[in-house]
Parts: sequence; C-alpha cells; structure tokens
Amino acid sequence: ASTTGKTAIMVFHAPWCIACRQYRTVFKDPGVVAASKNFVMILIDADADKMANGAFSPDGTYVPRTIFLNSEGDVLTAYVGKDPKYPHTIDIQAPDELRTLMQ
Repeated sequence: ASTTGKTAIMVFHAPWCIACRQYRTVFKDPGVVAASKNFVMILIDADADKMANGAFSPDGTYVPRTIFLNSEGDVLTAYVGKDPKYPHTIDIQAPDELRTLMQ
C-alpha cells in the first residue's frame, strides 16, 4: 500500500472460525472482486500472525475483522460495519455492506 498509495483492506480470520468461512463467500461477489482492484487486499491468519493481529486491533482481536488502512498504515476509523460492539465486523452473509465501504 505504501508503494502504490492505495488503501489496504486487512481481513483477519482464523481457520477454526465458522463465521470466517462464511465471510469468504462475500469476496467471490463480482462487485467486490471488481472493487478490490482499487485496494491492496491482505488476508491475515490471526492465530499464525499474532503480532499483526495485536498491532491492528483498535477494538479487539475478534475474527472475522476487516480493517481499512490508508497507505501510511493508519486505521481508517470511518470504514466500519453496523455493529457498534464489533465495528470491524462486516456482514458475513451478503456483499452489500463490504461493497458500500469499498466505494
């Protein structure tokens, strides 16, 4: 992201997480696929990369967690989901919320 100047989208997941598996289908949506070309997409296994998981956890280390970052690595706090308790949780069953955030 620092090289291209693009916004990064970091998705934190865990292999054991059922919600994470459901969320993966959202990324197969043609609109999300097309929009992703404007971003640096990063998938992080929260269990395997504990350092990144802790470093990018503005409101906790829950999964799935989707964080938008500017090209300097700062969390873009305006890009969050609807759940105030887990704001970096995006709708795992439909692509609409993620597509909207990507626009």
